[in-house]
Amino acid sequence: MPSNEHVVLVNGCVKVDLVEGVEEVVTNIKDSGNYYFSIKNYTDANRKYKKAIRYIDWCKTQSDKINSYDEMKLSEIKLVCLLNQAAVKLKMNLFREALYLCDKGLLIDGKCAKAFYRRGQARIGLNDYEMALKDLKTALLLVPNNKSIKLEIISLRNRMRNYLLLEKARFEKMLK
Repeated sequence: MPSNEHVVLVNGCVKVDLVEGVEEVVTNIKDSGNYYFSIKNYTDANRKYKKAIRYIDWCKTQSDKINSYDEMKLSEIKLVCLLNQAAVKLKMNLFREALYLCDKGLLIDGKCAKAFYRRGQARIGLNDYEMALKDLKTALLLVPNNKSIKLEIISLRNRMRNYLLLEKARFEKMLK
């Protein structure tokens, strides 16, 4: 049962504020996932973020009990959970899954720099350097002074340059 602050007495009946109760529970689950992530227990962190998303999705099916403001709050929490789960997938080298989660996050907020940044990292892991650079540049446009994004772009450009040099050497070797 949610804490008493989410319980209201209406005409002698107990009424629970569904969204606030779910929001509290989901935030606790998400925080638990953050804890597991911080100690590098990515399997349990992933499980917690997935559970939080499942609760949010269930709550959204109760459309007769939520308004547009509550829907927006739940979407914000879901976005955080999706991006945290994407970070877990990146740590586990599950780049396709991370890419998918970032795409889902961008459906919620198409201007989320963190989603573009993490999707760029996933694409680097998939060796899709051109699209990764595009995502990282988009993230940098959204948050122009972000040092992590700038460093990732520099690292990617170095990687692309090294890849081209390697390809050039292979091609020259084939022509000999």
